[in-house]
Amino acid sequence: MNLALLYSKTGKYSESEELYKASMIIFERLVKRNPAVYEADLARLYANMADMYHDCQQYEESELMYNSSVSIYKRLYSVNPKLY
Repeated sequence: MNLALLYSKTGKYSESEELYKASMIIFERLVKRNPAVYEADLARLYANMADMYHDCQQYEESELMYNSSVSIYKRLYSVNPKLY
């Protein structure tokens, strides 16, 4: 995920997207096994992907990722508002 973020910030969007998608598959699997540990990371990944899609003007994909991130953060906030 961090390399994807670096590629996004340096304008290497296709490389960034490829790494984000690979990271997303991994985090989604991890969340199924242990949501308490990995759900916040998945939300951050979705937000980072949304930023990348926004930067390369893919606004529908960006909105989808932002909504996915917000959905997770809302759920996490309802369980632990002091942390989220």
